[in-house]
Amino acid sequence: MVGYAPSMLSLLRSTPTATFAWVLVALLGTGCDVYTDTLVEGGAPSTGGSGPGGGGMGGEGGAPANCTAPGDCPGEDNECGTRTCEAGTCGVDATAAGTLARDQMTGDCLKRVCDGAGVIVGEQDNSDTPSDTNDCTSESCVDGQPMILPKAEGADCGNGEFCNADAECVECIDAPDCPSMICTDTFSCAPAGCGDNTKNGDETDVDCGGPDCSGCLEGEDCDVAGDCVTGSCIGGSCAATCSDGVKNQDESDVDCGGVCDACGFGEDCDSAADCETGACNGAGTCSCTPNNAALIISEVRARGAAGGNDDFIELFNPGSSPVTVSSNWTVQARSDTAMSYGVRFTGSGQVVPAGGHLLVGGTAYAGPVVKDGSLSSGIGDYSSVILRNGTTTVDAVCFSCGFTFGAGYECEGTPFDKGIVANCTNNLDISLERLPGGALGNCVDTQNNTADFVSAPSSPQNLSSPATP
Repeated sequence: MVGYAPSMLSLLRSTPTATFAWVLVALLGTGCDVYTDTLVEGGAPSTGGSGPGGGGMGGEGGAPANCTAPGDCPGEDNECGTRTCEAGTCGVDATAAGTLARDQMTGDCLKRVCDGAGVIVGEQDNSDTPSDTNDCTSESCVDGQPMILPKAEGADCGNGEFCNADAECVECIDAPDCPSMICTDTFSCAPAGCGDNTKNGDETDVDCGGPDCSGCLEGEDCDVAGDCVTGSCIGGSCAATCSDGVKNQDESDVDCGGVCDACGFGEDCDSAADCETGACNGAGTCSCTPNNAALIISEVRARGAAGGNDDFIELFNPGSSPVTVSSNWTVQARSDTAMSYGVRFTGSGQVVPAGGHLLVGGTAYAGPVVKDGSLSSGIGDYSSVILRNGTTTVDAVCFSCGFTFGAGYECEGTPFDKGIVANCTNNLDISLERLPGGALGNCVDTQNNTADFVSAPSSPQNLSSPATP
């Protein structure tokens, strides 16, 4: 047991118990020797300590020299020591130094132990690392001090996620982290789509191919023909075809011209060879074939709703100047049973403007527009119709349903075959109209009836009808 000097006793008696230990620390810090020969006989100095978690029996100054019970002594009992009173002198019954205190603070890099003098002190413990529950930080103790540092950007933080620069555990950092190859600004993976400018999902190229997206264009990657707009996949690349709905290869228009079939009237061309009409105008458009004919046959109907005499022949002026249909102009016809051609119409001075039509109708013709002249007799269902200026055949059209025109018939190229017998013999309002037809005019003349005409519902035009190209 240790006694206290009289001067310290007076100080201790005047010092509140709660500040006792820190006053003692202050005194010890001055370098004064409290152990002097002025100690009360039989007394003992206080052994109160200081430091992290400290607390003990002593206080500023010394213990009273006279006590009758431990409770008379300054300080408070704790798990590292209890006050004693022996022979009227205060002392401490201390727990062995190094004994762990019951209450410990996790993660402060310290352990609370007894110092052997009744005081709880903190000792460095680098195994008592801190924890902030963040998978994107690393925790450690450095010289007894907690240290929490962020992990490197892109570090794995579990569950297939990654640490970003803000030490947050996120779904992605860069595009390769995502199945869709798209990492958003919020570090989340966007779903794959056909308009995200990225090759992802089942696509064979960027935003095309696969079961969900549209077909890929020529030269883009593919696995099967169905991945391609062109419908052709060769060596893993979409190849161009003449039926892919795309202008490619050396085509002059979509799927026509160049290596493909010739283009129709009004479609783009690079040369006459690109056109069905055999003519490519200066604007790069397939146009009417120049044939120097003042008039051509534009539409023929052998029978209409009113029967065999509900027929008509329509003439067209494909030129740029009006044409006067004098008596030199005649329309003649020969059926499959006739022995020769017979005149059906003779001009009488009608003037056909550029792009205009002259309509000559049968005796039972009933419209929808009025006729400009009359046929002297009807036209057979299987016939050859010719337009003459004097003795010169200017134009000729042959049509039937399977009939073979032999010697003595004038036709241009292959006769037009309607294909279905009913179209020839039944009371149907079906015409042969020269291409391109309707408001586009009727100027295609390749000298081949099969190529120049099409079977269609009748649409007669007369001198009063608007001019067409």
